[in-house]
Amino acid sequence: MIYVIDPTLVADLVRIQRKDQSEIKSQLVEKAKIYVKDVQKLSEENNIECIEIIVEGNVVNEILKEIKKHKIDLMVMAHHSRTGAEAIRMGSVCSGVLEFIPCPILLVK
Repeated sequence: MIYVIDPTLVADLVRIQRKDQSEIKSQLVEKAKIYVKDVQKLSEENNIECIEIIVEGNVVNEILKEIKKHKIDLMVMAHHSRTGAEAIRMGSVCSGVLEFIPCPILLVK
């Protein structure tokens, strides 16, 4: 389970919410921990090995780096129906991962 904190998103949230960058990052890390914990629980219940990773950086680059680092044999990625700028960002993440991923990928709606 990889959760990548996108620096572009952090900068946008700092500007919109008028909060300190460290506060925004802290909030995103806490949110990431919740998601990672939920996935870990599901993995354990289904006897699936799951690596838990929370990193900050370019989303596509970080995903691909961790796949290679941990020799992942299957990537499961969520596909969300989004609109506007969020759709463009997520679409580019899926496209980037699909183009360069060294293992099979399962997209889940």
